[in-house]
Amino acid sequence: MILIISGPETYLSQKRIKELVEKAEEEKKEIKFFDLKEENDFLLIKREFFNIGFFNQKKLFILENASSNKKFQEDFQKEIEDFVSSPNLIVFYEKEENGSLSKIIEKKSKKEYYDFLTKKETEKWLSQMEKEKNFVFEKGAKEKLIELLGNNLWLIEKEVEKLLTFQEKKISLLSIKKLTSPQLTINIFNTLEMIAQKKKKEALLMIKKHLEKDSPQYLFSMFTYQLRELLILKNLLEKTRNFSLLQKKLKKPYFLIKKTLNCLRFFKKEELENLYQKLYLLDFKIRRGEIPPELALFFFLNSI
Repeated sequence: MILIISGPETYLSQKRIKELVEKAEEEKKEIKFFDLKEENDFLLIKREFFNIGFFNQKKLFILENASSNKKFQEDFQKEIEDFVSSPNLIVFYEKEENGSLSKIIEKKSKKEYYDFLTKKETEKWLSQMEKEKNFVFEKGAKEKLIELLGNNLWLIEKEVEKLLTFQEKKISLLSIKKLTSPQLTINIFNTLEMIAQKKKKEALLMIKKHLEKDSPQYLFSMFTYQLRELLILKNLLEKTRNFSLLQKKLKKPYFLIKKTLNCLRFFKKEELENLYQKLYLLDFKIRRGEIPPELALFFFLNSI
């Protein structure tokens, strides 16, 4: 069986991947990850996928970034029927907004696409979070949270976790109004603008200030998220300059789109792609335990 998981909302797509992995662990399946930006051995993956172990163990293989590897796609689609009919599951995970697989692979696969949530969908998602984490929002708190943070699910979850540390089972409207994350988002944009203007010393000082308040992992994820937002908006601007259409597509608050547009003035598309690629590779090393997040941040800055 083949499943394609894609879409711009990486919070939901990564949560889905996590669910698949947890279910596979419960069922004692063999689980393997392959990043096809780094690996290109189709025959090795095929051999491991179809190899019947001593206990006839079922398998879950997750392949990231296959859209960037045309050679792998060509090899895969030649033998796609074997993968379709297999009781094992192979997942193509595409985080890139413009990533696409061949028509043959698309046609033969089940698909799950995760788009940015609308305001109503974000409210529904927060209501589900209340049930899962066993807490409640005070009247108006949920709406205020969305007004401040938009549909950035990664950031919303982090803020809710911080608030629950102090308030246990109820999040008040007052505590939402005191959130620091909207200011953090603006400071991240300011830091990126300094990077674009080659003001490395100033950018380094801002990162050090960020680290006084937030964990390196959180800060690194925010930089990655904001750079990705810049790239998405840059691609959209190639299709339309209509602000209403941009807001409809991105489903984000007015002030965040305006700030993103302002930050884009300092970047060429090639520069954004290059910066995002550097962050992606460093994130890959963080997840493998090869480098701590704080060091990755400074490596990123020094590589510019």
